[in-house]
Amino acid sequence: MRAFLIAGLGAGLFACNRPPLYITAGLELASAEPAVLHRWSFDPAPHLQSPSSSSPIQITSPHDRFFAVYGRWRIAADATAPSAPYVLEQAKASKEPARILVERIGFRSAVVRARCRAGASASCGVIFGAQNEDDYFVAEVEPATKTVKLSRVVATVEIELARSSVQVTEDQWMAVSVWTRDGDTFVSVDGEVVASSLHDEALARAPMGRVGLWSKGPAVFDDLAAMELTGKH
Repeated sequence: MRAFLIAGLGAGLFACNRPPLYITAGLELASAEPAVLHRWSFDPAPHLQSPSSSSPIQITSPHDRFFAVYGRWRIAADATAPSAPYVLEQAKASKEPARILVERIGFRSAVVRARCRAGASASCGVIFGAQNEDDYFVAEVEPATKTVKLSRVVATVEIELARSSVQVTEDQWMAVSVWTRDGDTFVSVDGEVVASSLHDEALARAPMGRVGLWSKGPAVFDDLAAMELTGKH
């Protein structure tokens, strides 16, 4: 059965505890238009810009644009959020990382950015290049160990592409961004590039994929944004 993040602020908890299924099979994936910023807000009554609008920002509601894999996701009030008053909260600790993916928009080369906050023994980050819920790339930050890691995950196998130290603090908001194109990937935290992987053939050959959010342990997210890059190097 497909598992979606449903309804808005009154939805309460959404739990996804089953083993992952290939729920992306059969979902049509539309290619993101180059140089158009897609932004998903977790605040109430988000507005989707008209396709004819001159604004580059498209804000979509989470309930009809995301599906969840593992975790317990909910919209929650948080006055400390950079774009208060609401955030997307993942409240469950489990052996399997929690993931939530954009359903129908795909990116080949992209800039992906989200703000997140993780406590002790937890980490948070962004997903890109996801072919399905068990085949994706992830940039994750673990504040307790002050570590940022870039990996590819295929089923239960995690292939580490880069690792570095980063000056972040537990339970503090941080901005995690990924820039990826033609097999080159750069990860930044709070505007500073902290890790990179160059000439990765698997990523260079990868077809269009989804973006999303990732956590191991409880974490909080404030908005997600992604933009397809134009052309090649």
